[in-house]
Amino acid sequence: MHQLLRTAPSMSSRMFRCWRCRSDCRAFCSSTRDRACFQHSTAADVGVLAARSAATLPSVRAVPLPRGMQHESRRMQSSTGATREASDAYFPVAVALGMGGILFGVSKLSNTTLFEPREHDTVWFGNRGVFSSERACAILPITACAASGLFAAGIAHFFPVHAAWVELPSKPHELLAFPLAILVAFRFDKSYERWWFARSEVESMSSCILSLAVHATSELPKDNQEEAKRNIDQFFSRLVALCDLISLKLKHCAEPCAFVAPESLSPEDVACCSEASDSVFWCMKAIVHCIAEGQRLEQFSGELAAQMYSTMDSLQNSYRTCTMLETQKSPAPFVVHMRSLLLFWCFTFPFTIIKNVRPILVLPTQFLLSFALMGIEFCSREMEQPFGDDDIDIPVFELLGDIKKQVQDAHCSEIRGLCSDKAKAPDSSGRRGQT
Repeated sequence: MHQLLRTAPSMSSRMFRCWRCRSDCRAFCSSTRDRACFQHSTAADVGVLAARSAATLPSVRAVPLPRGMQHESRRMQSSTGATREASDAYFPVAVALGMGGILFGVSKLSNTTLFEPREHDTVWFGNRGVFSSERACAILPITACAASGLFAAGIAHFFPVHAAWVELPSKPHELLAFPLAILVAFRFDKSYERWWFARSEVESMSSCILSLAVHATSELPKDNQEEAKRNIDQFFSRLVALCDLISLKLKHCAEPCAFVAPESLSPEDVACCSEASDSVFWCMKAIVHCIAEGQRLEQFSGELAAQMYSTMDSLQNSYRTCTMLETQKSPAPFVVHMRSLLLFWCFTFPFTIIKNVRPILVLPTQFLLSFALMGIEFCSREMEQPFGDDDIDIPVFELLGDIKKQVQDAHCSEIRGLCSDKAKAPDSSGRRGQT
């Protein structure tokens, strides 16, 4: 045994270093020259030899170490284990910080004068890019899922032996993943289709209003010019008011709002519009009355009046479609079932990986997965409601505001054309009128 202790450093000197000065265990410490380093190295070598002997020859009894060597061996093992645990914990964090630094550096590079990227490059780091604050984030469900991941990580770290008691089998989550993915993708696809269909209907309404304004720019009849001029003024004022009423109605379609009289209407029209149950349909009816009056005054031909009636019918259908899309939600059983499965799947997911993933990675994995899946549901719900005040909602005020300006410009051009025709027309004495 004494010979074994003396030969132990030379047999395994390449495998161990001094825990104090990191020198070779075969020699004394070059800095302090004390016996602690040699004793520590001897204890470590003897411990390895004893473990190897016990593994090779199970019948051989393990060699007990002296008391001083046992203390140094335990101290070395605890120091080595703590260093290894610290390195295992900090290394993934360092890698994540390095990857984040790369993205941050690229984003700063896009704002410098040294590099002039294309628009296709700048959108990735702009207001609609990676570092944008406009996030699809439902705070309450994601907080619940993050708390579940933190709870599972705490159990795996502080109670590693008991973690097997709360571990869930991964087979149910694997079986639910495919139908859940189909439900989420189906809801996202239909919500986007609903949003785009509403956007198309708003554009159709804008085209119909502009078409009516273009059709109304016609010459006054020879008879009843004053009455025809008053009729065309009412037509354009009601058409401009229709843009304001549709914008206000679609913005507050889900909840009733106070009536706001458009500025273009006359006092008589304002009184009639405020008394009507639906101001938009009253305005449409008043525009149809102006078309019929213009046909009676021979301002509009029968063919032109028929085309304008058809345009008004298309305008009414598009408006009714938009109001239906805003008031009618998706079927409640489908949405409730999909959200229940999604929350259950994300909330219990960290307990399926509690034994397969490091405790420090349980929470990031749970958060990223929950953020991705619930973010899709958040986007689906936002697109399901296409009208409102949010940034992603259809800008009805801007779209119909541009159409209103074009209608007003068409009315001004019509007035200028009528004034020029009146100036060119000869009076009763045979001379042309003065403007």
